[in-house]
Amino acid sequence: METANQDPHPIDGEPPKSVMMCRMAFSLPSYSCCLVRSTEVHPDISIEVLSGLPISDTEMVEDIRLTGPGPLAERVEELRKCPGVRSVEVLQSDETFVSCRIRHPICPVVRLHQQLRVPPTLPATIEKGSHNVIFTASPDDMRRIYEVSRKKYRDIRIVSLHPSVLEGKEAILTERQQQVFREAYVSGYWDIPRKTSVSALADRLRVSKSTLAEIMTRIESKLMHAAADDVSGEFHEPVLSTS
Repeated sequence: METANQDPHPIDGEPPKSVMMCRMAFSLPSYSCCLVRSTEVHPDISIEVLSGLPISDTEMVEDIRLTGPGPLAERVEELRKCPGVRSVEVLQSDETFVSCRIRHPICPVVRLHQQLRVPPTLPATIEKGSHNVIFTASPDDMRRIYEVSRKKYRDIRIVSLHPSVLEGKEAILTERQQQVFREAYVSGYWDIPRKTSVSALADRLRVSKSTLAEIMTRIESKLMHAAADDVSGEFHEPVLSTS
């Protein structure tokens, strides 16, 4: 019999290996990436990288979202004029954000992901010339990622490190909840002001509004408990020790 605490969409199969999630901040040379350069020139602007796809050995296409005080349209025009940028297509905009699809040279952090053979965990954030990247990997692979990153980029720092809430046997969200969480996050459900509604998310996910509302409540409850654990001291930075 299903209890009230059971999720209707459990993860099937064998439990995956232990997984850590680490957020690292890279200070890259401004000439190496047009997005980094934009946030250096305009430190009040934040850029979220929502998706990225290399289309050749030298170029990639990324979906990004710019937020911050205006005029954001001028920031988009500046990106269009950056060296190496082939195109910038505005997908959506209002007074608080602009979503774009940009084709430009592959940035150093993407090269690092390729070298490490670790796919990026998105969204990534670029602020004040610093590229904040999330790596999700086993503890052993995380040590390797850190050592390779430190040799390649001297100016890096670990922003946070903890068991992944989305992957691994320590995951606190089920597979179904992960899907809903990612869709809600990318759609701006938790943005201020909110960019989408439960009704709109339910339509995209093809579930009823009441079912989605219950899933969202469970997600928020689990993430709040995880945050409370971090605040009370359940933080595991020593995993990167190589001694």
